[in-house]
Amino acid sequence: MKGIQMSEDNNTPREYSGALLAVIALALVGALGGLIWSYTLSGRLTSQQAELADTKQQNVKLEAELRETDARLKVATDELGKSLGLTQKQMDARAEELIRREPMPNNWPQPRSRPRSR
Repeated sequence: MKGIQMSEDNNTPREYSGALLAVIALALVGALGGLIWSYTLSGRLTSQQAELADTKQQNVKLEAELRETDARLKVATDELGKSLGLTQKQMDARAEELIRREPMPNNWPQPRSRPRSR
């Protein structure tokens, strides 16, 4: 068979260089590290999502309590005004006067400004 030449190179096994093996090992180590890192981040994300859900639930509860407190305060203020014969504007002016006269301690929360209704 003159058309087909057999070479001895086809029968000898290939030898891989040390650099190629080092690159393959490094890639495997990097892939394994990436998987571990992804798993760790996934666990953190899950715990933070749970904390966020708990925080949102707590916020809803606090908002409801705040609305209830505001409603009770409005009723009490209206009743006080009726019993004293004062308007909301007069009560607000009196409250401002009392606040200016006696400064609040630093650890007390500052009063929220309320819209003037009357």
